[in-house]
Amino acid sequence: MVPEHGVEPEHAKALIQLQNLEDIRALPALYCHLICNKDVDGVMALFGADGTMTISGDMREGLEGTVYAGESLRKMMSEGLDDIRPWPFIQNHTITLTSDVTATGLLHATFRLGSRGYKVTHLGLYEDEYVKVNGKWTFKNRKLTSTPVAE
Repeated sequence: MVPEHGVEPEHAKALIQLQNLEDIRALPALYCHLICNKDVDGVMALFGADGTMTISGDMREGLEGTVYAGESLRKMMSEGLDDIRPWPFIQNHTITLTSDVTATGLLHATFRLGSRGYKVTHLGLYEDEYVKVNGKWTFKNRKLTSTPVAE
């Protein structure tokens, strides 16, 4: 039996999974780039319609333990990017595909804040939930836990 388009079904599934992993891997990297460039509209486009962000830690006063979505997420991003001018660096991204359209991920991060001379000020952990909508991976939820680095 000749497979359709010359690809065995199990290989086609593996290719789709690899593409999903690569698309998800690119999402947080783009997020960091947009954060550094203070592109709030770009950041917001990375979140699904019901996307949320939860902040734990003291990177900016008043954020602790708050869940942001929609306009409150936009407002928090707008104010925070101008206030602390974060430069996040992510590494050690692990991704678990939980279905064809959902996944989870963990990323470790270091943060340099422009408000503190771009010195490394915090270590962080992003705990992400991703959802694929209309063929595009987005953040369903981002939970950031940050810890200050002793000066």
